[in-house]
Amino acid sequence: MDTENIYNEQTERKKEKISDLHKKAEAEQIEVFVTENVAGKPILGVLHKEKEYYFNSRYEDDFLVKSWCSQYDMSNYRAIALVFGMGNGEYIRALREKNEQMFILVFEPSYSIAVINQDTIGLDDILENGQTMILVGEEQYSAVYHVFNTLATYEAVDYIKLFVTPNYENIFPKELEKIEEIYKECLTRIIFSRNTILMIGKEMTCNIANNYIDYIHQYSLANLIKVFKALELDEIPAIIIAAGPSLDKNIKQLKKAKGKAFLIAVDTALNPLAKEDIIPDISITVDPHKPLMLFRNEKMINIPLVYALTSNSKIKDFHKGMRIYQNSIDSFLNQFIRRFGKQSAFLETGGSVAHSAFSLAQRLGFKTIIFVGQDLAYPNDKEHSESVYNNSSINNIRNLNKEYFEVEDIYGKKVKTEYNMNQYRLWFEQAVIVYSEIKFIDATEGGAKKKGMEILTLEEAIKQECKLEKKIDFEQIIKSTQKIFTEEEQKIILKEITEFSETASHIRKKIYEGIEIYNKLERLNQRQEYSGKEFNKAIKKVTQLNKWVSENPDIAYLHMYAAEEDYQVRDVILEEKDSVYEEVKLVTDSGKKMLKALLDAIDKIETDMKPVIEEANRKIENNRTRQ
Repeated sequence: MDTENIYNEQTERKKEKISDLHKKAEAEQIEVFVTENVAGKPILGVLHKEKEYYFNSRYEDDFLVKSWCSQYDMSNYRAIALVFGMGNGEYIRALREKNEQMFILVFEPSYSIAVINQDTIGLDDILENGQTMILVGEEQYSAVYHVFNTLATYEAVDYIKLFVTPNYENIFPKELEKIEEIYKECLTRIIFSRNTILMIGKEMTCNIANNYIDYIHQYSLANLIKVFKALELDEIPAIIIAAGPSLDKNIKQLKKAKGKAFLIAVDTALNPLAKEDIIPDISITVDPHKPLMLFRNEKMINIPLVYALTSNSKIKDFHKGMRIYQNSIDSFLNQFIRRFGKQSAFLETGGSVAHSAFSLAQRLGFKTIIFVGQDLAYPNDKEHSESVYNNSSINNIRNLNKEYFEVEDIYGKKVKTEYNMNQYRLWFEQAVIVYSEIKFIDATEGGAKKKGMEILTLEEAIKQECKLEKKIDFEQIIKSTQKIFTEEEQKIILKEITEFSETASHIRKKIYEGIEIYNKLERLNQRQEYSGKEFNKAIKKVTQLNKWVSENPDIAYLHMYAAEEDYQVRDVILEEKDSVYEEVKLVTDSGKKMLKALLDAIDKIETDMKPVIEEANRKIENNRTRQ
């Protein structure tokens, strides 16, 4: 885990915010006290609803702490513990004793408890190894979400656990509910991401390759964010326009918001908007196989489009506007982002383009976000706004062979939805918690109720939030965004693309050398020679090889081509075996399987890169002709 920056930030935060914690603790309506148990150890308690609650036993504390720590197997070096409540720190210390390499993320809901720990008991021993992070107070939900989602990976999913310090569930039930939602959303995201890559990985890799040349010559999300960060956006809302069935109710109202709010349209909303002559300020597409008919309307082909390397590569064949790329995935081009010192920017996703649209609004700095057409359900059995595909027969869910269930709608009644739509709704409810500084307004006027969002009609939302007298020209603002690379950098990248075969040969050579290292270790294992210099040398080489395979950013893009084998190896590599022989055999078998998959990946990449190389050569020749 690359957590160095997190640790540095934790140290600075600790130095700067001690006095801030004291001020917030003084304002907190909670009575915390310190006493001792029979063994003379300090323990913390809280007076809550006229009852005393203790976080540790007043009698035999060691047994309670050890039992609490033994809820899950946390022995793996990749383990991550999300701990709700610090108590007197003994539970955290006991977890650390079980595994020095485990990352422990502690969320303490009470400033008062944090202050008493800091001032009376002390936390330095907990924080000293750099593998523990403590976040305090409701404003840190966002930090918990981002740290947890950054560190949690698929291969460690069985060793990512939530621990709740005793009695915190009684004193802080609402805060615990929010942390539980963050925990569940993170694990769901990991599995969802894996399943998506396995299902449409080939389509994604083809799009990535076919978008390479375009990416080099287009614009970056990081530069767009830089432009918007220079603006005063406190009085300006963003309106995210999705294409749910309820969009037909209020789409005409959006004309009143043009120039007074930043209009972000998801790709499926473009046709309905074009029908009403409403041109959004920007659109966004992320789906690798989004139908092209959504983008062909002449009124929409010039608007800026937030794009990903995995987006349908055929869209750019007729889209004439700016394409603003997010760095959404590891690719061959990422090495140039690092080499030329470019900034990267990513958008969060919960599986829907509307999530990415929200993330765009959040990253640009908007503090009020209004949602339109975001039903996340099927009122009147309709799937989309009628104008999305201009075909009513495919817009009725009765014609689709899917399983549906009912959830509460914004009117307190029931509305049909399905599993993925419901997951999207839960993601937004989580976003309301995480981004507490943002005002969320649901102006859909239909569909599933999203907990935590203010419900208004679109007319009410525009009247309440779109207060500017003078309209803003967002078109000109967006046009000031710089391209990703300079012309000179573009030339360097094009040249190196034409030399990709040499790069592929170098990687092949390295992989073959790696296979031979595993063969050597396999022979030593068969002879069960574990104590000699030869075995130690082989293990050292395997360690270096694994680091090259898993951490080398210049070959990270290979793993998408080998996604199935990659996940198969991750599923078994952390299994514990009964003997050294079985452990080493697992290492050699998994290692060779992964390297052979990467060899196949190189072959697939070279096939995908052939038309890219041809296009790069044409660009180079055109540049020469112009000179």
